[in-house]
Amino acid sequence: MPNYTGVSIKGLQKCGFSVRPDDGTTSIDFTGASRPDRLERVGTLLICQEIGSPTNFRVMAVHKLFGGGVATPTLPIVNKFNLQTHIWVVWFRAGLQWTVGTF
Repeated sequence: MPNYTGVSIKGLQKCGFSVRPDDGTTSIDFTGASRPDRLERVGTLLICQEIGSPTNFRVMAVHKLFGGGVATPTLPIVNKFNLQTHIWVVWFRAGLQWTVGTF
């Protein structure tokens, strides 16, 4: 299970990717001193598949991201075809320290 860490920027940011044999499950939480309120909407999490080139992605799942973090359900298509997924977030708030794990 790889872990990725970073600081949010307002707008679209790549936050990591799954590697085989991950099943498409992703978790994100906030680790900084300025954690958002659990009910604050801080972004939208996009789980994508790279198709054809490193600049072309197909969105496989979309999740609303609140200050409490998120753990996404397993993606059956990832299990069935052993696909690699990329995690992107459209952030509404900059300066949040985050950790993303895939498993």
